Amino acid sequence: MQDALNSLSKLGSNFMVAAFVPSLAFVTAAMLIFGPIIPPTILTRLQNTLSPLGQLGLSLLLFATLIGFTLSRLNTFIYKVFEGYFLTWRIPRIGRYNEEMANKLKREIEEQQKNIDKLRENDAEALQLEKLENDLYRLRVRYQIDFPFVEGPILPTRFGNILRAAEVYSNDRYGIDGVVVWPRLAYVIPDKYYEKIEDSNNGLAFLVNCSLLTLLLALLCLVACLYQCLVLFFVIQGRQALFYFIPIDFRFWDFYQQRAFLYFIVGIVLALGAYGFYRATLPIVAEYGNLVRSAFDLFRHDLLKQLKLEMPKNSIRERDIWRQVSEFMAIGEASGPLNFDYVPFVSGTGDNILAARARANRARKAKRVSPKGVKRSKR
Repeated sequence: MQDALNSLSKLGSNFMVAAFVPSLAFVTAAMLIFGPIIPPTILTRLQNTLSPLGQLGLSLLLFATLIGFTLSRLNTFIYKVFEGYFLTWRIPRIGRYNEEMANKLKREIEEQQKNIDKLRENDAEALQLEKLENDLYRLRVRYQIDFPFVEGPILPTRFGNILRAAEVYSNDRYGIDGVVVWPRLAYVIPDKYYEKIEDSNNGLAFLVNCSLLTLLLALLCLVACLYQCLVLFFVIQGRQALFYFIPIDFRFWDFYQQRAFLYFIVGIVLALGAYGFYRATLPIVAEYGNLVRSAFDLFRHDLLKQLKLEMPKNSIRERDIWRQVSEFMAIGEASGPLNFDYVPFVSGTGDNILAARARANRARKAKRVSPKGVKRSKR
């Protein structure tokens, strides 16, 4: 029961940070920005409907909750959009920019390697050679964090390339298909470490949702600008037929002109804000990617124990085991029969290690010394 309550509390905390807070800010900002152009009859009806329950404040809370749940349910799709798998790939200029950045970094690595090789041939000074090797090391680290180091196209966005680089890390190092194995690995990761991953993911989701909702506000401002321009046009023409449900004051036509200009400016500012939130996601997604990499480094053997598979004696054998396990989990035996030798738990392995340690601790406590340093006598 306590575990269930803790899970619900954690789920609620994740929802509040990642989805509800950005949604509440979005709804509040929308009411402040678009309140002047919302027909008074709609606002009055809304307030009268919710008057027993808290008037407009409750409506803001309900809209924020609805948008928050929508964002949390569409979290995977939103990430895919930011990665460039949907929509963004239709903008060729963005894709070319990231591809050019990756190729430029590759050329720098190749040139640096050539310079090091020349210096080695000429017996250059050790300090000069060490400096170039350190620069080469930093360039390679940067590339492996910012871009996936596997054969295939570069994604259209930096966000997508950083996340993709983390996904393919386990395959490059250990032969593990990270996408397939991760849901299994998550269950053997210790709670404290998994909380760090969740906190990083929540911070990332918060910024992603802020960027998305700010961009949506910017688009709505541009729509409002066009709407005010349309109203201004019909005011100048002296026509009111199309605005039967929306009252228009024909005496202050310049008022609609000012609103159109203001909404255009606010839309541009919000669009820049959305880009700023997107830029802020890049270091967070890099941090999240490093936590995912570390999870494979630290806990992949724990998963092998849970699967009752042999512990590899070297890195070559480990890659063979993980490739077979990944293939089995992904497609079964579609490419041919696979044979696994299961290893039963024995004393001192797996979970029994903890029990052995506990017994050792109890044995040490039984032999503890007195405050004067004299062993207690047995009775």
